[in-house]
Amino acid sequence: MKALLISTLLAVSIILFSCKDDSNSPENNDNPVETIDTISIDLTEFDENILGTTNSTPEHLSTYCLIQNNSNRDIEIEVDIVVFKITDGHELTVNHGNYTESGINEVDTYTLSSTINIQEGESSTISDLHAKLETNGNAGETLIQFKFFPLDSTGERLIDIEKKFFCTFSITPLDDTNGFAILDQISTVTGNQGASELTTSCTILNTSDKAMEFILSAKLVDHTEGHFFNYYYGGKTFLHTPFGAEFSSPVTLAPGEKSSLEDFKCNLTANAKGMSKVKFIFIPLHEDGYRLDEQGKSYTCTWDIN
Repeated sequence: MKALLISTLLAVSIILFSCKDDSNSPENNDNPVETIDTISIDLTEFDENILGTTNSTPEHLSTYCLIQNNSNRDIEIEVDIVVFKITDGHELTVNHGNYTESGINEVDTYTLSSTINIQEGESSTISDLHAKLETNGNAGETLIQFKFFPLDSTGERLIDIEKKFFCTFSITPLDDTNGFAILDQISTVTGNQGASELTTSCTILNTSDKAMEFILSAKLVDHTEGHFFNYYYGGKTFLHTPFGAEFSSPVTLAPGEKSSLEDFKCNLTANAKGMSKVKFIFIPLHEDGYRLDEQGKSYTCTWDIN
């Protein structure tokens, strides 16, 4: 009898336990779990130093920025343009999406009239934000800061996680000694490890009264292992090389003619973090075909890879 009673009580306990209300368990809870926003952005590509001359076009005196959304939701970003220094006659125009802000020509802070929307896990594009400078023929330096503020769900700025970068426009008078000038050169390129098509370029203007021919010598100044260059000049190429390059086939320019961006460019593929530098020397040829090295002109491009 005693054993039967114990067995009965045990069976009742098991039944009661199996009938326990589990409506609050995670498996049966129909109420959604509250999600905490994690807001994070990174600036992945931007131009910090723009070099040009007084006759460079605004298209070649331009900067841009790519923004990566690392948040767990779509975000809106508000942008301030802070003008720290501007040369008389210089005027900045900022394009963002379908909007254009022009007439930025005084030391002040300008908030763009629209925000940048970036979906979760995505990156902005160049069309989302790029700026260009009109020199109006004036040499000098203009210093601009770009500040990016993600907005919270109420539309307030998240100041603690703002991102920013400076861009310096350095404009010099046209140097056309020896009958030609280097224009529109891109001297600093930034990017992330794994990026490709990180491009520098320039154009050559023949200011003489006769046709001129130019060859190119690309000298490696500093190199990070894992950085490879693709050189393009006058229809010839040196691809995926960690070294410099020599182009003996000339580009010919008529009097007053300017080379195209297809005549010369150099791309970097960045398989590692670090810095690399290449000096590009444009050497005119004598009418009899020999090199005039002492009359060559150059610029140096720095690739800074994070």
